[in-house]
Amino acid sequence: MNSDNINNSRRNFLTNLSLITTASLLTNPVDLLALPTKTTGKSPKPISSTINLKLPTDSNCEITAIGRSKVEVRFPYGKGYLKPGRNIFKDEDELINYLSEAFLMEKDESSGMRGTVRCVSSYERIDENGKSIFSFEDPILDLITDADGILTIAGTRINAKEIVLANDRESLSINKAEVSKTVVDNKLSKIVSKASFTTNAAMQTIPSQISIPSAGALPRITFKAYIDIVGSVWRAGANIRTKRKDFTSASITGHYALDPFTCFEIKTDFDSDTTDNFLNEFEFGVNSTPASGVLSECTALWNGMNLRETVAKGCFVNQGF
Repeated sequence: MNSDNINNSRRNFLTNLSLITTASLLTNPVDLLALPTKTTGKSPKPISSTINLKLPTDSNCEITAIGRSKVEVRFPYGKGYLKPGRNIFKDEDELINYLSEAFLMEKDESSGMRGTVRCVSSYERIDENGKSIFSFEDPILDLITDADGILTIAGTRINAKEIVLANDRESLSINKAEVSKTVVDNKLSKIVSKASFTTNAAMQTIPSQISIPSAGALPRITFKAYIDIVGSVWRAGANIRTKRKDFTSASITGHYALDPFTCFEIKTDFDSDTTDNFLNEFEFGVNSTPASGVLSECTALWNGMNLRETVAKGCFVNQGF
């Protein structure tokens, strides 16, 4: 997507909510102080060499603190794996204590906890027998759900897998080899016609997922933005994934908003990687105000092409220009 199209979208689409996040966000008042003031950081150094972080499950990833509330989760290239950990918690506090073994978090103004993760290199989620099972493509939901994608908090059973897959089905996905304005407009119409808005927000034209050259071709690279709310747990961000051919370099600049009506940007985060097949940059929280919108500017040097794509989810992030 070129810069002209992006700028036009910014001027015209400021308050559109995604179908899946609309209901949850409108019933939870948004506190603009829930995320820190807009900041940008590139590859920050570890804050302390004494911090010992480890996933409380069987996995071969390495976790490094790279900020006050940010970690990098790095899997060995081509060999990464993770087994589900605990999936039943008596309350949110017990869940937060469990996650704190591997992830850095900080309190927000709603007294919940939130953090930031950079996940590098693709990995496989496996069961106790070593068999491949469904993966959420993030080490948090993969850790705290069972093999069927179920999370239980305070006796409430939540089907995280069903929530995430339903959200994906309602996202606008584009195959670059097949894209046409008519196809995109028709799909947008079907998505937005199902949603009920309290403002006269126009339709969002930036897709949530872009595949190049197409979803069925190999080799392939995919850019994906997401927001998922699973009970009191939420995540929002974007990833870059390749098939059959690694990227030479890749980066994601994520712009985040909290207020679903103004959708003003309140945080920016930057992550990058080289010679790899997966890069995931995301925010998460427990019992805290979820992000209402994410707009991720992605770059990749892949298969001899310099790619620049923008993907978005939720309300259209207003960057103030």
